[in-house]
Amino acid sequence: MARKSKVLYVCSNCGASHTTWAGKCSQCGEWNTLQEQIAISSSSIKESGKKLETVSLSALQAAKPASRLNTGMAEVDNVLGGGVVPGSVILLAGQPGIGKSTLVLQLANTISRE
Repeated sequence: MARKSKVLYVCSNCGASHTTWAGKCSQCGEWNTLQEQIAISSSSIKESGKKLETVSLSALQAAKPASRLNTGMAEVDNVLGGGVVPGSVILLAGQPGIGKSTLVLQLANTISRE
């Protein structure tokens, strides 16, 4: 369910709540006692979707290994577990100047030739 948050300022002395901060509580008259609190209220939006059900591991069938695309660079294929899985995203990270862009350009060149 979607939730909406609202900020309230509650007096630590008397417990009165205020919608805006003030230096003095309007109920008990104490100074600097208002503390910010977030009130969460539920909205009228109804949840939709499918209820999740548990499945035992023995009931699952072994997944068929995904077909992989060879990059044409043996070491890259080795690091990726046999090639690039179609529809996947690969994060290539490293320090500046280490050759990430050069590697991606070489991969794009090799793959485009096939």
